[in-house]
Amino acid sequence: MARLRVFLVIAAVVIVVGAGVWLWLRPKPVAVKYVVLKRADMIVSVFPTTTSTIRSDNEVTISAQRNGRITHLPVEEGDSVARGQIVVRLDLSEETARIFAERDQARAALTEAERTYARLQGLFSKGYVSQQEVDAAKKGRDAAKALVTGLDEAAAQYEKYSVLRAPFDGVISSRPVQAGDLVTIGKPIVTIVDPARLYISSTIDEVDVGRLSLQQPVKVAIDAFPGKTFEAVVDRISPVVTGGKLETRTFETRSRFRPPAPPVKPGMSADVEILTEKVAGALSVPTPAVVDKKGEKIVYRLIGGRAVATPVRIGLSNWNVTVVESGLAEGEPVILTPDVGGMGDGVKAAGTAVEG
Repeated sequence: MARLRVFLVIAAVVIVVGAGVWLWLRPKPVAVKYVVLKRADMIVSVFPTTTSTIRSDNEVTISAQRNGRITHLPVEEGDSVARGQIVVRLDLSEETARIFAERDQARAALTEAERTYARLQGLFSKGYVSQQEVDAAKKGRDAAKALVTGLDEAAAQYEKYSVLRAPFDGVISSRPVQAGDLVTIGKPIVTIVDPARLYISSTIDEVDVGRLSLQQPVKVAIDAFPGKTFEAVVDRISPVVTGGKLETRTFETRSRFRPPAPPVKPGMSADVEILTEKVAGALSVPTPAVVDKKGEKIVYRLIGGRAVATPVRIGLSNWNVTVVESGLAEGEPVILTPDVGGMGDGVKAAGTAVEG
C-alpha cells in the first residue's frame, strides 16, 4: 500500500509537471491589431516621391557683368522691390578709367585720320597723289571711326553695369554678398522672384503619373504653417521624364494655390497630396493589410481567435487604402499586421481593435 501511494504521488507530480511544460511550450497567440471593415467614401490620392518645394516661374538672378567692388547694396532677403529700383551699385572705376582712356586715344586718332583723309582728297584733286593713297586714307578713317563707336558703346555699358536694377516687381529671395565685397563676372548678387506667380514643384513616380490630370485638387501642408492645410490644383504635368535609372524615373508636376494664396516664400518645403479619384461607399482596407502570396492577393481575417488567410480581388489603391472588390464583407475583422513573426493561415492570434 505504501508503494502504491508513492507511485501515485510520483505520477501526479509527473502529470502536473508535464502539463506545465506543455502549457509553457505550446504556441502562444500572435499579438495583432485588427480593424472592423465598414463602407465609406474613399479618396484615392497620389503622393510625391520626395518633399515638394515652393518655387516661382518668374525668377531672375542678377549677377556681376564686370569685375568690381560692391559700394551700395540697399536690399535684404525678403525685401519687396519695384521694377527699375536700384538693387546694387558697383565700383568699376578701374576698368571704366581704362575704357575711357582708350576711347580718348581713339578719338584723337580719328581726328588725325579725318584730317589726313581731307588733306589727301585736296591733293588728289590737284593731281599730287594717287587714288590708291586716297582710298587707303579713307579706310584708315573708317577704321578709326568704328573703333571710337565701339569704345563709346563699351563706356556706356560700363556705366550701365555699375548700377543694377530690378527687372520686375518682386521679392529678394537670395542675397549671398555684402557691401564692400569684390565680385567677378558672373558672380550672383541678388535673386528676385515674383510672389504672384508661385507654384508647388512635386516629383511623381512614373507608375502614378498616368492617374494625374490638370485641375485635380491638391492638399498642401507647409512646415511654416503647422496644423494648416491649403488648397491647390494641378497646373502642369511635365512631358519629360527625369532620372536616369529605372527605379528613379519621375515626372515633375506643378500645382498652384487656390485664392487666397498663403503668404509662402520660394524655397519653402511642402507635403503634397493629389486627389485623383473618389469612390462612393467603398469597402476598403488599409493597404499594409494586403499581402501577396504567390501572385495572389490575400488578407488575414481574425475568426475565432485565429488568422484566416482570405483571397481578395482589389481595386483602386494608394499607399494608405485599398478598395476590396470581392472576398470580404462589411463588419469582418481584418488583421492590420500580417507581417508580424509567426503569422500564417490558422495561427492563433490575440487581437487589439483599432479605428479603421
